[in-house]
Amino acid sequence: MKIYLLTNVFISVELKPNIFQNRFVKEGDVVAQFDQICEVQSDKASVTITSRFDGVVKKIYYSVDDLALVGDPLVDIEVKESAGPVSGETL
Repeated sequence: MKIYLLTNVFISVELKPNIFQNRFVKEGDVVAQFDQICEVQSDKASVTITSRFDGVVKKIYYSVDDLALVGDPLVDIEVKESAGPVSGETL
């Protein structure tokens, strides 16, 4: 098993923190690629973060309305190791 971090994205011209506005999963949930994970909002936009992996949500770093810095982890997703490379290893 390998754990990957989904990190907060750059959605504003300025590197201001984003508000962790909504979450669609809880720890222990099984997710597939493109499943909605959470929503973050900057001063300019609201973006839904989706999973890049099939796996299990192991940790959610923020509660709703917390400030999340750009590049900080949002969730940990545990995936089964495969024989080939996993796309998106560096998030």
